[in-house]
Amino acid sequence: MRRAITAAVAAVLMTAACAHSDLRMTVLFDDPEGLSVGDEVRIHDKRVGEVTALRKADDGVAVDLLIAQPHRARVTDDAGFEIERKALLDGDKVISIEPGKGEPLSQGARVRGTPPLMQRLSGWAKDAIAWIKSPELRERLSDFRDAVKKAAEKGRDGFADARPVLEDKAEELVELARGEGDDVAERLRETLKKLLDKVADDLDG
Repeated sequence: MRRAITAAVAAVLMTAACAHSDLRMTVLFDDPEGLSVGDEVRIHDKRVGEVTALRKADDGVAVDLLIAQPHRARVTDDAGFEIERKALLDGDKVISIEPGKGEPLSQGARVRGTPPLMQRLSGWAKDAIAWIKSPELRERLSDFRDAVKKAAEKGRDGFADARPVLEDKAEELVELARGEGDDVAERLRETLKKLLDKVADDLDG
Protein backbone atom coordinates (compact mmCIF):
# COMPACT_ATOMS: atom_id res chain seq x y z
CA MET A 1 0.00 0.00 0.00
CA ARG A 2 2.77 2.37 0.96
CA ARG A 3 4.56 1.62 -2.31
CA ALA A 4 1.39 2.36 -4.30
CA ILE A 5 0.98 5.72 -2.55
CA THR A 6 4.63 6.57 -3.13
CA ALA A 7 4.31 5.70 -6.82
CA ALA A 8 1.19 7.83 -7.16
CA VAL A 9 2.86 10.80 -5.49
CA ALA A 10 5.89 10.40 -7.74
CA ALA A 11 3.66 10.36 -10.82
CA VAL A 12 1.89 13.54 -9.73
CA LEU A 13 5.19 15.29 -9.06
CA MET A 14 6.57 14.20 -12.43
CA THR A 15 3.48 15.49 -14.23
CA ALA A 16 3.76 18.81 -12.43
CA ALA A 17 7.45 19.06 -13.26
CA CYS A 18 6.77 18.41 -16.96
CA ALA A 19 4.11 21.11 -17.03
CA HIS A 20 6.65 23.60 -15.72
CA SER A 21 9.41 22.75 -18.19
CA ASP A 22 9.99 23.49 -21.87
CA LEU A 23 8.08 21.29 -24.32
CA ARG A 24 10.09 19.05 -26.60
CA MET A 25 8.04 17.68 -29.48
CA THR A 26 8.22 16.52 -33.10
CA VAL A 27 6.30 17.68 -36.16
CA LEU A 28 6.22 15.55 -39.32
CA PHE A 29 6.28 17.33 -42.68
CA ASP A 30 6.27 15.88 -46.18
CA ASP A 31 8.74 18.61 -47.21
CA PRO A 32 10.78 20.73 -44.74
CA GLU A 33 10.91 23.54 -47.36
CA GLY A 34 14.34 24.85 -46.41
CA LEU A 35 13.91 24.76 -42.64
CA SER A 36 17.15 24.79 -40.63
CA VAL A 37 18.14 24.11 -37.05
CA GLY A 38 17.68 27.31 -35.06
CA ASP A 39 14.75 28.61 -37.13
CA GLU A 40 12.01 30.23 -35.10
CA VAL A 41 8.72 28.75 -33.97
CA ARG A 42 6.00 31.40 -33.68
CA ILE A 43 2.47 31.82 -32.45
CA HIS A 44 0.77 34.83 -34.04
CA ASP A 45 4.18 36.31 -35.04
CA LYS A 46 5.61 35.98 -31.52
CA ARG A 47 8.63 33.74 -31.03
CA VAL A 48 7.83 30.85 -28.69
CA GLY A 49 10.55 28.34 -29.53
CA GLU A 50 12.95 27.02 -32.14
CA VAL A 51 13.80 24.09 -34.40
CA THR A 52 16.35 21.84 -32.69
CA ALA A 53 16.81 19.05 -35.25
CA LEU A 54 15.68 17.70 -38.62
CA ARG A 55 15.88 14.03 -39.60
CA LYS A 56 14.42 11.67 -42.15
CA ALA A 57 11.47 9.54 -41.08
CA ASP A 58 9.44 6.77 -42.71
CA ASP A 59 6.48 9.12 -43.12
CA GLY A 60 8.32 12.31 -44.09
CA VAL A 61 10.81 14.57 -42.33
CA ALA A 62 10.75 14.78 -38.54
CA VAL A 63 11.33 18.29 -37.22
CA ASP A 64 12.11 18.52 -33.50
CA LEU A 65 10.92 21.63 -31.69
CA LEU A 66 11.61 23.21 -28.33
CA ILE A 67 8.70 25.32 -27.05
CA ALA A 68 9.36 27.66 -24.12
CA GLN A 69 7.41 26.72 -20.98
CA PRO A 70 5.28 29.92 -20.77
CA HIS A 71 3.70 29.01 -24.13
CA ARG A 72 3.10 25.29 -23.61
CA ALA A 73 -0.60 25.63 -22.83
CA ARG A 74 -1.23 27.13 -26.28
CA VAL A 75 0.33 24.19 -28.13
CA THR A 76 -2.69 21.90 -28.17
CA ASP A 77 -3.52 18.54 -29.71
CA ASP A 78 -5.68 20.26 -32.35
CA ALA A 79 -3.18 23.04 -33.16
CA GLY A 80 -1.96 23.62 -36.71
CA PHE A 81 1.75 23.62 -37.61
CA GLU A 82 2.76 25.23 -40.91
CA ILE A 83 6.04 26.30 -42.51
CA GLU A 84 5.99 29.93 -43.64
CA ARG A 85 8.38 32.58 -44.87
CA LYS A 86 9.88 34.68 -42.07
CA ALA A 87 9.18 37.79 -44.14
CA LEU A 88 7.74 38.39 -47.60
CA LEU A 89 11.11 38.86 -49.33
CA ASP A 90 13.12 36.73 -46.90
CA GLY A 91 14.22 33.21 -47.76
CA ASP A 92 14.37 32.18 -44.10
CA LYS A 93 11.52 30.03 -42.80
CA VAL A 94 9.61 29.75 -39.54
CA ILE A 95 7.11 27.26 -38.16
CA SER A 96 3.84 29.00 -37.40
CA ILE A 97 1.54 27.42 -34.83
CA GLU A 98 -2.18 28.11 -34.91
CA PRO A 99 -3.46 27.24 -31.40
CA GLY A 100 -6.59 25.17 -31.05
CA LYS A 101 -9.00 24.54 -28.20
CA GLY A 102 -7.85 21.05 -27.28
CA GLU A 103 -5.61 19.72 -24.55
CA PRO A 104 -1.97 20.87 -24.27
CA LEU A 105 0.45 18.46 -25.90
CA SER A 106 2.43 16.16 -23.66
CA GLN A 107 6.21 16.00 -23.51
CA GLY A 108 7.61 14.16 -26.54
CA ALA A 109 4.40 14.52 -28.57
CA ARG A 110 4.52 13.69 -32.29
CA VAL A 111 2.09 15.44 -34.67
CA ARG A 112 1.60 15.96 -38.40
CA GLY A 113 2.25 19.41 -39.85
CA THR A 114 -0.17 21.26 -42.10
CA PRO A 115 0.65 21.07 -45.82
CA PRO A 116 1.84 24.46 -47.10
CA LEU A 117 -0.57 26.72 -48.95
CA MET A 118 1.05 26.01 -52.32
CA GLN A 119 0.75 22.27 -51.78
CA ARG A 120 -2.90 22.60 -50.76
CA LEU A 121 -3.56 24.59 -53.93
CA SER A 122 -2.07 21.80 -56.02
CA GLY A 123 -4.28 19.29 -54.24
CA TRP A 124 -7.31 21.52 -54.81
CA ALA A 125 -6.56 21.72 -58.52
CA LYS A 126 -6.53 17.95 -58.87
CA ASP A 127 -9.83 17.65 -57.01
CA ALA A 128 -11.46 20.45 -58.99
CA ILE A 129 -10.31 19.18 -62.37
CA ALA A 130 -11.37 15.59 -61.63
CA TRP A 131 -15.05 16.23 -62.36
CA ILE A 132 -14.50 18.52 -65.38
CA LYS A 133 -14.70 16.79 -68.75
CA SER A 134 -13.73 19.60 -71.14
CA PRO A 135 -9.95 19.50 -71.93
CA GLU A 136 -9.99 23.25 -72.55
CA LEU A 137 -11.63 23.98 -69.23
CA ARG A 138 -9.27 21.64 -67.39
CA GLU A 139 -6.31 23.47 -68.90
CA ARG A 140 -7.81 26.85 -68.02
CA LEU A 141 -8.35 25.68 -64.44
CA SER A 142 -4.67 24.72 -64.18
CA ASP A 143 -3.75 28.21 -65.41
CA PHE A 144 -6.13 29.71 -62.83
CA ARG A 145 -4.48 27.69 -60.06
CA ASP A 146 -1.07 28.99 -61.14
CA ALA A 147 -2.38 32.56 -61.11
CA VAL A 148 -3.74 32.08 -57.58
CA LYS A 149 -0.40 30.64 -56.44
CA LYS A 150 1.51 33.56 -57.94
CA ALA A 151 -0.79 36.07 -56.24
CA ALA A 152 -0.59 34.23 -52.90
CA GLU A 153 3.21 34.32 -53.00
CA LYS A 154 2.97 38.13 -52.81
CA GLY A 155 1.40 37.91 -49.36
CA ARG A 156 -1.86 39.20 -47.96
CA ASP A 157 -1.81 42.66 -49.55
CA GLY A 158 -0.58 41.39 -52.90
CA PHE A 159 -3.31 38.78 -53.00
CA ALA A 160 -5.94 41.35 -52.04
CA ASP A 161 -4.81 43.57 -54.94
CA ALA A 162 -4.95 40.66 -57.37
CA ARG A 163 -8.26 39.24 -56.17
CA PRO A 164 -10.57 41.34 -58.42
CA VAL A 165 -8.70 40.09 -61.49
CA LEU A 166 -8.83 36.52 -60.17
CA GLU A 167 -12.58 36.84 -59.59
CA ASP A 168 -13.04 38.00 -63.19
CA LYS A 169 -11.03 35.00 -64.42
CA ALA A 170 -13.12 32.72 -62.21
CA GLU A 171 -16.33 34.08 -63.76
CA GLU A 172 -14.92 33.45 -67.24
CA LEU A 173 -14.30 29.82 -66.22
CA VAL A 174 -17.85 29.53 -64.90
CA GLU A 175 -19.27 30.75 -68.22
CA LEU A 176 -17.04 28.32 -70.11
CA ALA A 177 -18.31 25.53 -67.84
CA ARG A 178 -21.90 26.17 -68.91
CA GLY A 179 -21.10 24.08 -71.95
CA GLU A 180 -21.14 21.10 -69.56
CA GLY A 181 -24.40 22.19 -67.93
CA ASP A 182 -25.64 24.85 -65.54
CA ASP A 183 -25.21 22.53 -62.55
CA VAL A 184 -21.51 22.10 -63.39
CA ALA A 185 -21.10 25.85 -63.86
CA GLU A 186 -22.70 26.67 -60.50
CA ARG A 187 -20.68 23.99 -58.75
CA LEU A 188 -17.52 25.45 -60.24
CA ARG A 189 -18.52 28.99 -59.19
CA GLU A 190 -18.96 27.83 -55.59
CA THR A 191 -15.66 25.90 -55.68
CA LEU A 192 -13.65 28.85 -57.02
CA LYS A 193 -15.17 31.24 -54.50
CA LYS A 194 -14.33 28.90 -51.63
CA LEU A 195 -10.79 28.62 -52.94
CA LEU A 196 -10.23 32.38 -53.05
CA ASP A 197 -11.82 32.82 -49.62
CA LYS A 198 -9.64 30.05 -48.17
CA VAL A 199 -6.43 31.51 -49.56
CA ALA A 200 -7.34 34.95 -48.21
CA ASP A 201 -8.10 33.48 -44.78
CA ASP A 202 -4.80 31.58 -44.73
CA LEU A 203 -2.84 34.70 -45.63
CA ASP A 204 -4.68 36.73 -42.98
CA GLY A 205 -3.81 34.09 -40.39
